[in-house]
Amino acid sequence: MIDLDKLLEKDCIIISGELSYVGRNWSGLVKDFNKKFENEWSHCWFFDGELKDWWDVLDLYEEGYYEFLKSNPEVRNWLVNTASEVYDLAPSNVKSGIDYAVQECEAMHYQDISIRRVLTRLNLEELFNEKWTNPGLPEIKVFNGDHLVQVRGPESEGFILNPGKVPFHKPEMIPKNSNGKSWWDENSIEDFYQRTKILLVNAEKFKTQLFAVGENSCFLRYSKQKYYRTTLENPYFLTCLKGDAARKQAKEEGCLIVESPKMSYTRIKSILTGLNTVQ
Repeated sequence: MIDLDKLLEKDCIIISGELSYVGRNWSGLVKDFNKKFENEWSHCWFFDGELKDWWDVLDLYEEGYYEFLKSNPEVRNWLVNTASEVYDLAPSNVKSGIDYAVQECEAMHYQDISIRRVLTRLNLEELFNEKWTNPGLPEIKVFNGDHLVQVRGPESEGFILNPGKVPFHKPEMIPKNSNGKSWWDENSIEDFYQRTKILLVNAEKFKTQLFAVGENSCFLRYSKQKYYRTTLENPYFLTCLKGDAARKQAKEEGCLIVESPKMSYTRIKSILTGLNTVQ
C-alpha cells in the first residue's frame, strides 16, 4: 500500500465492493492486496461523487447516531441512566473519550466514541437551546449509571446501539454493491461505512482477464470466484462481484463471452475506450 496522494498521481481506477468489514484481519488483507496489486494501491471512501477521507466518513457516521438518539429519547434516557461509560471491544476503549484518533486496540472502535460525542452535543444543545455546530467539543459528564455498557454483538447490553442496527439517516447515499450476506442491517450506519469503502489501484498493476462485453457493460474475471463489472462509458470505476452473480448478470445483460488472456487493466481500459468510440 502506498500513500493516497502519490497513488493519485498515477493512472488510477476505483474498485467498489471489494473492501468491506476488516476487523482484526487488516494486516492479512494488506499482505494480500500488496501481492495482487504490486503494492500500488490505497483505500478511502467514495460518496457524493467524490473521494472522501476518514474524517469525512466519520462525520456522517456520527451524524447517524445523532439523528437516532435525538429521535429516540427513550433509548437515550435508558443509556445515560444505566451506563457509567460505554465501550466496544474492551473496557480500555473509554480512554478514547471523544477523540476518534485515540485507538488503543488492534481493531478500530468508533461507535463508543460517536455515542459519547452525540450525548455531549445533545446536552450542550439543551443547555444553550440551539444546535451545536462548533467542531470542538468539551469533555463533560454524560453518563449517570453504575456500570460499563458494551455496545457490540447481540449478547451485549447495548446491542440496540450497535452501528449495524442503528439506521443511517441518509440511506440514499449507500451504494447497492452487496457481495452476499453481512452481519449488519441494510441501510444501517455500518452499511454506509462499509459499502462506501473503495480501493484505489494503479491500473497498470491490476492484472485481470476480459471475460464478457455487452452494449455498455463489461465483465472481468480475476479468478473463478472473483469478477468485476465496469461500463464502456466509465471504465475507471469497477464493482467487485462474486463468480456466480457475475456470470448470471453478464448473461442477463446480453454480453458476449470473449475470455481474453490475462493482461493489465491499462490495456483493457484502452480496448474498452476504443469500443465505446466505435459505438
